[in-house]
Formats: sequence, C-alpha cells, structure tokens
Amino acid sequence: MEGLQKLLYIMAALRDPGQGCPWDRAQDFESIAGFTLQEVHELIDAIERGDMEGLCDELGDLLFHIAFYAHMASEAGYFDFNRIVNQLNQKLERRHPHVFGNVSIDNIQAQAQANAGTIINSVADQQAAPDKVSAAQAQANTYVTVKSASDQQAVPDKVLVAQAQANSHVTVKSAS
Repeated sequence: MEGLQKLLYIMAALRDPGQGCPWDRAQDFESIAGFTLQEVHELIDAIERGDMEGLCDELGDLLFHIAFYAHMASEAGYFDFNRIVNQLNQKLERRHPHVFGNVSIDNIQAQAQANAGTIINSVADQQAAPDKVSAAQAQANTYVTVKSASDQQAVPDKVLVAQAQANSHVTVKSAS
C-alpha cells in the first residue's frame, strides 16, 4: 500500500492551492472526463494488442484518474478515496457469496445463473430511473449483462453491441 499512499500524496500536492500545478488545480469532474475516456480507450488498445507493458502504463493512468476524482470529491466534501475502496470491497463481497459467504457454486455456469438475476435487476432498476443513470451507462450495463450471459455461447461482439443499442437511446460507435 506504500505506492498507493504516495499516489494520494502526489495528487494532494498537485491540487495544493498554494504550490500545486496550475493545470491540475483548474480541473473539475467535467473537464477531466474526456481524458478519462481517452485513458480507457488506450487501456483497451493495449489489451487488444497484447502489450502488457502498455497495459501496466494505462492501468496506472486510469488509477491516477480515480485518485484525481476522489481528491476533487474529498475537497468538495462528497467522499474520499477510502470510501470508494470500502464500497467496492462491500460490493465484491456481496456479489461473491460463494467466496465470502456460505453459498456453494461448483462452476462458472452456476455462478452466472446465480448472479444473472441480480445483474438484470440492477440494470432494470437503472433503466427505470433514467434521471439517476445516463443513457450511455444503461447501454454499457446492457452490453455487459448480455456479454456475460453469452460468453459461453461465443456470441460475436457486434451482435452484443446491436442488442445493447436496441435497449438504449445511444449509439455505440465501433472502431472497426
């Protein structure tokens, strides 16, 4: 955790009102959102190219963005980095009762079936409350749900994107 603490220290120094970086101090949630999306695309590109050194670099860039958002949120009194991590830990434990609870699941298909209802209900809840989730997020959730359910059936990604688009008001632009 030493490296993580240093990252959070660096982020605080960059945002320091007296001695920080003028560019980093001027940023807000909206102004760095596009940069975050760019980092995600670069991460996916590294994965698709099988570039593990590039993947390591891009994961670092994405982690920096998470630290950036967390620091801005902390400055505004919304939440801090520790809350993000704690909520993530709770979510992972809740989604994996076969690891952290007393549920027994023998194989990946059984796990997918056990989790499918929870995932689908979560997507349905978000789509029923459009003011709480963006259309892009609803589409991404639909894609992930359909992708998870289809992995064992080798459904092509183009089909999955089309299914996600059918359940959304947003168009996915393909790189191909």
